[in-house]
Amino acid sequence: MNRRRCLKVLALSFLSLAGCLRQDSTGGAGYGGYQATATMNMSPITDTEIANRFVYRMDDGPERKRRLVERIVTNGSATVKAGEPPIKNTGRVSNNGTIYTVSYERGGEETAIRYHVTISSVEDKISDDETVAFEELPAVDREKVDQQMIGTGTQFTYSREERDRSALVPSPDKPIIVWDSGERARFTVRESETVVVQATYHYTAETVTGVAEFGTEFRQQHGWKLTGLSEAERDIVDQAISKEDGYSVAPREAEPEATPSKALERLIERFRQHIEKGFAPRGRQNPSGVQGWYLNRYDEKTHWTKLTIDEEEF
Repeated sequence: MNRRRCLKVLALSFLSLAGCLRQDSTGGAGYGGYQATATMNMSPITDTEIANRFVYRMDDGPERKRRLVERIVTNGSATVKAGEPPIKNTGRVSNNGTIYTVSYERGGEETAIRYHVTISSVEDKISDDETVAFEELPAVDREKVDQQMIGTGTQFTYSREERDRSALVPSPDKPIIVWDSGERARFTVRESETVVVQATYHYTAETVTGVAEFGTEFRQQHGWKLTGLSEAERDIVDQAISKEDGYSVAPREAEPEATPSKALERLIERFRQHIEKGFAPRGRQNPSGVQGWYLNRYDEKTHWTKLTIDEEEF
């Protein structure tokens, strides 16, 4: 598949992604809990930010998961053993400015040993005989221990082969782990081991494009311009951009005399003409109605627009 076609397929596939769009509130703040007759909020957005709204990011999770992701995308593949998939959000994902397609296959099962452990912060004076540098731990331990786990209790699962290579289980050779930052933590095995079943997961990754480049392609495919507006229409758009809560029309339950202006009706009609380029909650294209999110070009800037309306009023 050539690169441009790959980008097109990638862009189209994101329209059905669940959970990618932030679920903004559309409630009736300021109107006694009633839904506003109409609201419009617009904020400038870059191509990278566009991509980040539609692509699951792998580079902002726990340290242990980030290390695994780096192995997968750097080497093109990685095999791990776990009770369940350590990375469940596969498909198109981003990591450090690049988009990849990530997938995995589940292999055979084997018995393994689960340990309940505590990783607690150390403030007291300790002897060198008790400490081990994180980087000096066997790879099987480094892949499991995460500096962000300090102050928590957790569970680690080792195959029997991994246990034989570990310096931490069934009991630590040296209980104090020291990171490059100077932070120290005591590793304690709290309970007796438990025999469990784990599977082998083989992950593969293929580079697709850069995050900003994807955002550019996506904007060009789904964005549209707000041009040729009347002065009244521009005033609505300017309020949608400049006001913290955007532009809104009060609900009749709160203000019986409040009615949408002709300028707003004309603006909404413009959006109706571009429904196919809008997005409903959870990243789906709008199944019906004009409400949703849009990418609009206005005054030489791209904006992320959220439009909500009472359909009965329009």
